[in-house]
Amino acid sequence: MKTFLMNLSIAIFLPVICSGAVIHVPGDQPTIQAGINEAVDGDTVLIADGTYTGYGNIGLSFWGTSLILCSANGPEKTIIECENLDRGMNFSAADNDVFIDGVTIRNGCGIELNLGGGIYSRGSPIIYNCRIQNCTGYFGAGIYCDNSSSTIDNCTIENNISEGSGGGISVFSSEITISNTLFKNNSARDSGGAIKCNMSDPVIMNCRFSGNYAYTGGAIYFDGFGFPVIGGQLNHGNRFEENEALIGMDLCCHSKRNHPVDARYNTFSGIHFSNYYVSPQESFDLSNCESDKVPITQDIYLSSFGSDTNDGISLQTPFKTLRYGMSLIHPTEEMPISIFIQPGIYSPSFTGETFPIPLNNHISLFGDNPVKTVFDAENSNPVFHISTNRNVIISGLTMKNGVSGYFSAEGGIYALDSELQLLNCIIDQNTGLYGGGLLCRNGTVGVINCLFTRNHSYDKWDSAGAAIDAFGTALSIANSTFYWNSADNGAGIKISSDDTFTIKNCISWDNYPEEFFIWPENCVSYSVIKGGYPGTSNINLDPIFISGPYGDFYLSQIDAGQTVQSPCIDGGSEPSSEICFETGNGPLCLSDLTTRIDSQTDPSTVDIGFHYPVPVQPDQGVQLFLSKHYFNHGDHYNFQADLIYNGTETLHDQVLFIILNVFGSFFWYPSWSNILDYQQFDLDPGVETMTVIAFDFPEVYEFVTDIYFYAAILNQDMDSVVGQWDWVCFGWGP
Repeated sequence: MKTFLMNLSIAIFLPVICSGAVIHVPGDQPTIQAGINEAVDGDTVLIADGTYTGYGNIGLSFWGTSLILCSANGPEKTIIECENLDRGMNFSAADNDVFIDGVTIRNGCGIELNLGGGIYSRGSPIIYNCRIQNCTGYFGAGIYCDNSSSTIDNCTIENNISEGSGGGISVFSSEITISNTLFKNNSARDSGGAIKCNMSDPVIMNCRFSGNYAYTGGAIYFDGFGFPVIGGQLNHGNRFEENEALIGMDLCCHSKRNHPVDARYNTFSGIHFSNYYVSPQESFDLSNCESDKVPITQDIYLSSFGSDTNDGISLQTPFKTLRYGMSLIHPTEEMPISIFIQPGIYSPSFTGETFPIPLNNHISLFGDNPVKTVFDAENSNPVFHISTNRNVIISGLTMKNGVSGYFSAEGGIYALDSELQLLNCIIDQNTGLYGGGLLCRNGTVGVINCLFTRNHSYDKWDSAGAAIDAFGTALSIANSTFYWNSADNGAGIKISSDDTFTIKNCISWDNYPEEFFIWPENCVSYSVIKGGYPGTSNINLDPIFISGPYGDFYLSQIDAGQTVQSPCIDGGSEPSSEICFETGNGPLCLSDLTTRIDSQTDPSTVDIGFHYPVPVQPDQGVQLFLSKHYFNHGDHYNFQADLIYNGTETLHDQVLFIILNVFGSFFWYPSWSNILDYQQFDLDPGVETMTVIAFDFPEVYEFVTDIYFYAAILNQDMDSVVGQWDWVCFGWGP
């Protein structure tokens, strides 16, 4: 009905305003603006083929005149080339009877307030059979509609770039109609790659959205107001394909709405009933929609040596990137999905991973070993984004080098109005405006046995939490260690909550400028806090960290061979066997983990702080060890490799690769040159320990992290890996 009425209005409108004179450009008037200025109500300004530039052909205004501005032979041959000097057209509130037909507006830019690079409209023009290309603007790079009733039909809006929101169109307090239009390859740094809707009631039908990108809402983003209709009825549906966003690949809404967006009868190349593509699901009525993809409804597997061409449903056929796996699954409350992640480094440079990775409802990410299963964002974006999701578990992973983006505040993980369990994880070297490691806003978050170290928040105007920043969140933290997290203005942990929260059995030491900024204060117990803190059984004594097989936060213990005893030993609130969490292979308790460098488990009253996994020797392959993982002047640097083989006969002419990765520059053992090198040897049954490098660390004058060694044994033909490969990471500082 809406299409019929629109076509009827055009049919009525055109004869009325076509009744006047025809003004030819450049035949009768030298510029398009001169033609418009010459026109009176009912006239037509007819533009000949050509490319029109400069004063009089850009920044066009219509002065409230009812007219047609059209090309002689269509948009391919009639181009308004703005040359990034001005926008193409301006429509004031008085421009209610203007019909634009068959022109291309190219390379326009928003001027006043950087709005509407191609077109700025406060009126009700009809824009038909036009192309808006390669325009820029902060809001509405292609078109900006403000209190407008514009009609856009049979157009192509492509390759427009917004530094803010609305790459193709930004709509504010408007009732516009968009139909039969292609939105292709538009992008917005914030929201709405193709369209951003604020407090508006747009009707969008029979359009195609392809290859658009934004941080949130790859195709369309809505605020919480208005009554948009996207499709809405049979034969009015839109097509969404290959759009990209960090949250809501196709459709996204700011928050749950009282009135869901009418998004019925659309088709999607992705899975429309997945939070990955349409987020949050509760904000949209997706009845009668169709998806091209058949979703995966069972557990999936991930390996850094997998492939996204695999089916992902077995350990033998794993996916390579988590983001791709997330795009295919459809977990529900009745059928949650677990993702089993093999040890490895998942990063842009190593596996092609893209960050941040948005997580769905009802999923569990299970890594075997938090030290060896690493998601490294390489300072590109935050690591994980969890928005209005329920029943999310992250277990057994390291999340590092996340950094807040242009329109994001978190560094590592963002949990917005979500239910999250963060279990047995390491959150390291993330940087955010606030919430360097973990940013929580509302929802329920549980943290058990996690290590937060070297995270940073840089908000200079407001107090922020470097490791954790939580507001309005029901938060519980147990047996976690917070060390050397820093805030430009704030504390290691900042919590402001009207909900209950608890911190117990934790270590907070050497965080800057202070350990805690917590309200209310009386929720911390059985913890080691530098400087002391009110609460039951809290102490102010050095935890005495020492370096061990997996890191630098083991606890000094006389029974493990050290000369002094950490005050954290047996200092917790309950038996270690009673503090347990999910791993994907059944529950794991702290009594199965260790704080000792000899890897003996914690058998009785729980030790305070983070517990490491117990190293397990592989059946065959290579296993690497460092004497420390962060070195200072005078520390002894000892890098060893265990070569392990469980066979009965010697394997001849095996090949040992050891590679040093210094920020993308690779050096090969044994020559340590940047030319491919390796060592051939005979691999005997048993375990052979070799010292690769040993020296006393020199004096250094800068902080350096994320230097990697990789090692693997290959067969003599160098076409397969023998058993397990391994890697270690280290750094140094003055």
